[in-house]
Amino acid sequence: MADELITLETLAGTLPDPHEFRQRALKAARDGYAAAIEGREVHTPEDTFEVQRQLARTRELAKQYASAFTAVDKELATFQRDQLEALPGNVLTSLKVPDADGDLTVQLDQANSYSFDLAGIIGAVAAHVAETETPNLIDYVESASDAEEQRQAVSFAVFSILEGFADAVMQLGKFEAQVTKVRAYADMLARAGQAGLSGVVRDAIIKTTTTKPGAKFARKEGPK
Repeated sequence: MADELITLETLAGTLPDPHEFRQRALKAARDGYAAAIEGREVHTPEDTFEVQRQLARTRELAKQYASAFTAVDKELATFQRDQLEALPGNVLTSLKVPDADGDLTVQLDQANSYSFDLAGIIGAVAAHVAETETPNLIDYVESASDAEEQRQAVSFAVFSILEGFADAVMQLGKFEAQVTKVRAYADMLARAGQAGLSGVVRDAIIKTTTTKPGAKFARKEGPK
């Protein structure tokens, strides 16, 4: 194990200081561009072709370097995850590591995603709106003096119910349901005394946790 650690230290030691390398690379790029355009006159698109070729080749090389370092970082992240999972039967999701340069927090790189049983949610919304608007529908009908007024009253009541339904659905989020808004709607149902419908909405939230390859870490800077 000691030899492996020495190898990692050796790898780190072979790389230039990142800040210094960045400054040198930027200066080389700027100086190179200035030299490439020095004395050039641009009158036609063709006059820019050679500089564009040089810029493209250099950018491609820069991207290759970036890809190389990204690949190394991804590989090391995998090794950090291996260490989190090293204890038999005890997979750690987070670990604090004391370090002279600043304590480390190493943890699995996880992200939560949510899907929804929209039929259940919409059914709960419909039931809630129907219960809320039914007394109004009864009032509209009973206050009508003849069949025509009853027809108009029912038409207006249905409109109000549909409008309330659409407004309630939009409160759950635009285009697709959002977990915070769905939970807030469930809370509203519970506060309104409709615990059953609140439970239906909460049960319609399906949580999926995805663990990405490797691990992420953050360093807490120690006292200087």
